[in-house]
Order: sequence, then structure tokens, then C-alpha cells
Amino acid sequence: MGVTFLQEVTSVFKDATAPVPLFDSPELPSLSVIDVLGALRLSILLRQIKRHNGGLAGEPKGAWVHDLWLTLVVVFAGEILACAMLTVPPSFMLSPTVILLFIASHIVAHAIPSVLIPDISLLTELPLAILDAATRSMMVCDGTIALVRSSPHLSVQASPMALLVTSTTLGNVGFFIVNVFSMLDPVGWNVNVPPELRPWGWTTMDLWIAPLGTAIYATATQSQAFWTRLPALILGILNVDPAVQSELDAKLLTVMPLSNDDGRSVCFLVVATLFTLRALYNFSLPSVAPKASPQSNHSTSTKRCRFESSSPRVFVSY
Repeated sequence: MGVTFLQEVTSVFKDATAPVPLFDSPELPSLSVIDVLGALRLSILLRQIKRHNGGLAGEPKGAWVHDLWLTLVVVFAGEILACAMLTVPPSFMLSPTVILLFIASHIVAHAIPSVLIPDISLLTELPLAILDAATRSMMVCDGTIALVRSSPHLSVQASPMALLVTSTTLGNVGFFIVNVFSMLDPVGWNVNVPPELRPWGWTTMDLWIAPLGTAIYATATQSQAFWTRLPALILGILNVDPAVQSELDAKLLTVMPLSNDDGRSVCFLVVATLFTLRALYNFSLPSVAPKASPQSNHSTSTKRCRFESSSPRVFVSY
């Protein structure tokens, strides 16, 4: 039954990531349903955060240009840093597809009257946790593996640390820069301590969900030699009886390695579960984090700090 369910998830994921017929042409960029929805999700999310901070009231007409650059920072800052470490060109140097997609989604988001954009709540975030999990899984599985394997250095291609650092960089640097410079603050930019580095910042799921997802995918698909040995290494650390360890190893050999699509589905199920629990916690349960003093917050409320630190990071595959 478990295998059948995994196959069903994989089948749905394949359909969602298949090129949209409108773009299924050599002359046009290849985009899927998840690509389009993920781009719109991010563009609308940034509008929601800006309104939450009071930035939509009296917004000047040219604000959409400023917000466009902010969107591109969120999308490409992590990729630029990761590509610099891996010594490979970023995607926008080879194809304008992703840039054009986010420009288009940004224009659409700004064309929507602000009164029609819902406030962030449990009713919106709970179903969108599935979309966020799908886009994040594409990043930490397909995007990260492809990027590391494109490195000209064989030692980097075989390095498990390269996978973990790359996925962490792709998933966090964009919003980290936005928070450091308070780019969503209606008062103006200023250097600030990002939520991830404040007290309780270590609980920010986005910091560790990317490397966790990559580790799950790499172990399930045995993408590198290290991940093939990881289950036996964990059993050895836990001091499992050798007979039991041999039995478990034999069982793992019957199901692993999984195909890339099935491995991504496993990652998606884990991430979707965690994102759903995060939405329930953020909007249904009271915060247990201690209130920060005004000096440490730099006139930023505790509520806002918590809101920004839990904002989902959206990634579109390339």
C-alpha cells in the first residue's frame, strides 16, 4: 500500500512538473504548472508581507520597480552565491526563462487590487503548504543535485557537504539579504538583525528544511557514495546488533535506491508534513518565544519578527 501511494504521488508530481502545452515548444521557454504557481505565490506573498508591514498604504506609482528588484533578489541571490562557490554560471546567464517568469508574475501581482489579496492566515497558508512543499522539493532535489553535478571539480561533485551547503544557500540567502537590509520596511532600508539570528531564530524551519530535504533525497536515490553508506553508519553509531544491522541492510537493498522521481516524492511528503505543522503552529498556537526588547528589535515588533521568520521560501526549477 505504501509503495502504491508513493507511486500515486510521483504520478501527480510528474503531471504537475510537465511543460504546459502553451510553452511546450522549442521556440518558447519550458514552464510547468508548478513553475507558474510558484512564481505567483512568491510575488503575492511579498505583497502580503509588505501590507503586513504597512507598506501598501500610500504606495507611490513607481513602487513596483523597487519591488521587482526585491523579488529578483529573493529568487537569485542564493543561486548567485551557490554558483560562485561551485564555479558554474547561474541560470539567468544561459536563459532568460526564469527572469521573464518572475517579471510577469510580479506584474500580475501588482495588477491585483490590494483589497483582493487576502491576509496571511491559516485558511490561506494551510493549503498553500502543499504548493510550498512542491516548489521546495524541486529546489532541494532536482535543482541542488543538478547544480552540484555541473561543477567542473570532480571532488565537489562527489562531496556531500557540497549538496548540503548548496541547498541551504539556495533556500535561505535571498530572504536573509532582504531581512538584513529591511527591504520590506516601508520606512526605508536599514541594516537590521535578521530573524534567523535573533533569539529563537534557530527554530526557523527554512534554515534546516533545505539540507534535510536534500539529505533525504540523496539517501533515497544514493546520489553519492556517502549517502549509500549513511544508513549503515547511523546503525553503527546507534550500536545496533550486527545481526539486526545485516537484516536491515538486506531490506534496504530491496527498496533502494529509489528512482529520482520517487526520491523527490519522499522528500515532498516529508516537507509537506513539516510545512503543514508549521502553518498550524504559527496560526493556531500561541508563540512560546520570549518577547524581545525594543532595543534588540530596532522598532520591529515581536509579531512581525515571528511572521517574517516563518515566511515560506518559494523556488522555481530551471
